[in-house]
Amino acid sequence: SLRQPAAGEGPTSVEKQNLHCSSQLVS
Repeated sequence: SLRQPAAGEGPTSVEKQNLHCSSQLVS
C-alpha cells in the first residue's frame, strides 16, 4: 500500500516500504 514519506525519510525509503508491503500481500 502507498504511504506518505515521514520526516527524515527519502523517496527511496517510501519505495522500499511499498515494495515490502506488496511482497507481503503477494505471499
